[in-house]
Amino acid sequence: MNPSTPSFVYLEVPEECEGALPSLDMSFPQFVRSMRKIMHKIDKGARDVCRPLKQVNENGEVVLSDYEIVGTLEAEPRHLLLARLPSSNGLNQLHRFSFVRLTVRKVDNGSSNGPAVAVNPSGESVVKSPL
Repeated sequence: MNPSTPSFVYLEVPEECEGALPSLDMSFPQFVRSMRKIMHKIDKGARDVCRPLKQVNENGEVVLSDYEIVGTLEAEPRHLLLARLPSSNGLNQLHRFSFVRLTVRKVDNGSSNGPAVAVNPSGESVVKSPL
């Protein structure tokens, strides 16, 4: 992992997207796989990420849910993640960590089937196929 990329993720679930909570379980392999892919894209320099969430239907099949995870890395972070951690001398020190802020949103009819647009590190838009 590139040391300049964030290693923490803050995943925000708005009240209107609480139906996505069962799909955000770390014991659900598809969620873990999706988060790994998101972090891998960020490590490779992607500034925008969009990944559909999967869920298990009544028949036990894994299908796309009505939700997706989206996020944009901020050029100048407006949010801080601070932690008080013990240091080698036994005293606690305050540390600041970089992190990625992602949000769950409800998929509108056109966005999950069409191509996603990502911005590469040079700032130009790149059209990608759905993840």
